[in-house]
Amino acid sequence: MSLYRTRGVRPLLLAEIVSSLGSQMTFLALPWFVLVTTGSPAKMGIVLAAELLPVALFGIPSGGVVGRLGARRTMLVGDAARAPLLLAIPLLHAAGLLSFPLLLVCVFLIGVFIAPYFSASG
Repeated sequence: MSLYRTRGVRPLLLAEIVSSLGSQMTFLALPWFVLVTTGSPAKMGIVLAAELLPVALFGIPSGGVVGRLGARRTMLVGDAARAPLLLAIPLLHAAGLLSFPLLLVCVFLIGVFIAPYFSASG
């Protein structure tokens, strides 16, 4: 029996593909959103930096989190923590409450939770 046919592997593989694709799209979409809504390449660059800074700061230490929680639990916690942050951005924008500093806080926190996620998925 191949590994692909083992019960549970297909849903896990599909979930990983969807989550990874979503993470990659978010990485591109947030700076693009800032560029489109503000017209400022400088602000777009600041958002990109706010996305990358937590990964640079917490990437290596997040390996300890993966060691304590395990890869599966770390990925689930990362997804569960990022989901409301990601949802807050369009909701706050639609309500006219999304300031640039608040967006930076959301983006930074998303990066904080994506660092251990990347460590666990690698």
